[in-house]
Amino acid sequence: MTRRRAVLIVLEAVLSGAAVALAAVTLLSPSWIEAAFRWDPDHGNGVAERAIAASFAALGLLLGWAARRHSTRWPQPHTA
Repeated sequence: MTRRRAVLIVLEAVLSGAAVALAAVTLLSPSWIEAAFRWDPDHGNGVAERAIAASFAALGLLLGWAARRHSTRWPQPHTA
């Protein structure tokens, strides 16, 4: 595996973990978004926070799948 491929796989895996962590934080404490950005998009009913958490989770799953696919599907160089 080339260095470039390894960096891509690690980057995808790290971003996947970060997205899943943000999804979990958003589900456990949805008000962090309002505190961090000083903006309440849904005026307190929580729909936007759930949508953001679902988006983070979907992104995390997609990036995790990509990292797994890239680590197993790319041909390995043959060594003689």
